[in-house]
Amino acid sequence: MDSSAIFAVTAIASAIGGLALWAVQRSSKSKEPTFPSLPKWPLLGNILDYADASFTKRINSYPTPVWFSLPGFMGPILLVHDPDQARYVSSKAVSSRIVFGEPKLTTLFGGYESIFGATGKEHKRLRVLSMKAVSKNAMKQQFPLLQDLARETLENMARNPKAETQGISCLPHFQKLAFNAICIFMAGGDEAQLNQLVGLYDDFIDISHGFKAMFLPPFLEYFNGGLKAKAFEAQARILTKVSEITNERRCAMEDGNIYSDALSSLIEARDENGSSLSDRDIGFMFLVLCGAGFETTSMQLTTIFYFITNMVSNTDLEALQQEVDSFGELSESNLSQSPILNAFVKESLRIFNVAPFVIRIATEDFTLDGVNVPANSLFAAFHERGSLIEGGEAFELKRYLGDPSFDKDEFMPFGTGERRCLGFQLAMLEIKIVIAELLRGFVATKGVGKAKHVHVGTRLIESPVCIRPK
Repeated sequence: MDSSAIFAVTAIASAIGGLALWAVQRSSKSKEPTFPSLPKWPLLGNILDYADASFTKRINSYPTPVWFSLPGFMGPILLVHDPDQARYVSSKAVSSRIVFGEPKLTTLFGGYESIFGATGKEHKRLRVLSMKAVSKNAMKQQFPLLQDLARETLENMARNPKAETQGISCLPHFQKLAFNAICIFMAGGDEAQLNQLVGLYDDFIDISHGFKAMFLPPFLEYFNGGLKAKAFEAQARILTKVSEITNERRCAMEDGNIYSDALSSLIEARDENGSSLSDRDIGFMFLVLCGAGFETTSMQLTTIFYFITNMVSNTDLEALQQEVDSFGELSESNLSQSPILNAFVKESLRIFNVAPFVIRIATEDFTLDGVNVPANSLFAAFHERGSLIEGGEAFELKRYLGDPSFDKDEFMPFGTGERRCLGFQLAMLEIKIVIAELLRGFVATKGVGKAKHVHVGTRLIESPVCIRPK
């Protein structure tokens, strides 16, 4: 079931059974901070506005901050779309725990003890312990394997019988690439352990389906084949396997073997008190990275291929092609020092970010523009304001190549503050490698069929892509 269907079913179920929630919101209205609210429908709130394709483009006409409502959430959500305000609220004490769906959903990714749900000092401790593992240098170590993965993915796409004529969907290929990239990031060049992690793909898909099922009314579990139960069974299998791999790696390291991957960094990490991550902590770190980087990276890559075959001008493509051709041998160094490629990726993220904002919970009171925002308030720091500039719907590399009229400080595609995306370095590297390998060895053109737009949940624009080797 895709994101559109999930939100549609949720909206209908909330309309039928949400009278109590509506009454609570009405009774607590006097307790809300004195920010304006968007006009809303009873029970449905602003779900129809949110599901509209133009929602992210109309935000500029709203006050900031402004309250809006979505069915199923435990209260109104404070939408903040001014860049300075977004950075300010993101710097406050917040939690990323689930604020929608069933409470037990959070436990799929470790509950409040994992980096996903932890708050305060415990979250900071876990983030510090993981920073070396997700550093830019750590990504650099895995560059050759990630390059091989990108090339293999594109070759598999080109082998599809429809790839040269009608075109294919890129999403399934990039979903597998995103998962395998996380496995490479974890296990590095240890082929046996890497293959064991890659073999968990179907289990992770069960978790992904169960995660989405958590957002649906409980009575639908009878009709969807027990997706929630399957998700927790898959979670147990993944945690068991990662624990086995972690123990194997720890023993090998104690025997003097040296590794340069995330798993070894996580095993070696110590906090200021000398405490380390448990096997279970590491298992949930793997799940959190998969949960955060699977749909987002795969859908962003899919959308980028839509831009390449539908929107990017020949002039910009030629400039990008010339830069990639000048690299010679591909390396992390020349990708990071390529102004046109960097501009291309940033413009892709600016014009259509698959996750334009994430809803958080304030864990303590704070003041915004003189108004008290109490603890447990929901807020969404919107970080796609760059798409609201004049002429912002056009894809133009010049915005990131010295255009003085464009405010680059408004570029926050991975969020900001203490909850900034932990794996953004990996995501950026994956995207750059795929684009570079495409231009070096393949030709991609527009296929036959209409574009598919998804504007709720994780967003997507996709149309069939024809791809062939050069």
